[in-house]
This record gives sequence, C-alpha cells and structure tokens, in this order.
Amino acid sequence: MSKSDLAAEKFNSGLSCSQAVLCAFADDFSIDENLARFISCGFAGGMKRGETCGALSGGIMALGLQAAQTEKSVQAHKELCFGAVAQLMNDFEQKHGSVLCRELIKDKPDRKPFCTELVRNVVELVEKNTCN
Repeated sequence: MSKSDLAAEKFNSGLSCSQAVLCAFADDFSIDENLARFISCGFAGGMKRGETCGALSGGIMALGLQAAQTEKSVQAHKELCFGAVAQLMNDFEQKHGSVLCRELIKDKPDRKPFCTELVRNVVELVEKNTCN
C-alpha cells in the first residue's frame, strides 16, 4: 500500500488530517505511531482556527523528522528543513490555491472527500520534496 493510500485510510478511519499524514511516515523515522498521533493531534483543522491546513502541518512535521536523519547539527538541520518546507508550501499552494484550512474548505459542505485528497496530496508532495 502506498503511503498516500495509508494516510487516506487512516484519515477515513478516524484520525485527523495532521495525524493521518504524520502517522503514514512514522515507520520511516522509527517513531511509535501513537506518539506521532499525539504530537500531531492539535494541528488538525488549521490548529482548530482555520489557519495552516492540518494535512500540510503533518507533512511539515514529517519533513522535520526526515531532515533530522540527514543533518545532525542544529543549523544544518534548520536550513535543510526550511528549504524543503518552503518547497512543500509552494507546491501545495500552487495546486490548491491556498494553504489556509478555512479558504480550502470554504464552500465544501461535504469536506471529508476533499480533505482526503488533501491528505493524499500532502503525502505525495512530502515524498517528492525530500530532505535528502
């Protein structure tokens, strides 16, 4: 099963968007899936304020963990991570028109299918925009 399918399955089984994305990468970073779920919980729904898309926040967390596998010094890690995050944000915004949850879901009465596709897309973009 692809990571994007795994994330979509987790999202449709009850995890939030941020949780589904980060948990799809948990094995890659040897972190317990429960820990990933707890860490990413508060980022769903744009941090419950309609701000940055929760799926995107989950992807940003995954990139941070990915960068840590490559760079151990704080400064090198930050530079690697920030570059990958900027690319992820740009790619996402270019495809969807915004990074803000409230703008993305506006006029979407049935958000679950739409957000499922956002979850899938973020996972695919994280896999494309690696920190390696």
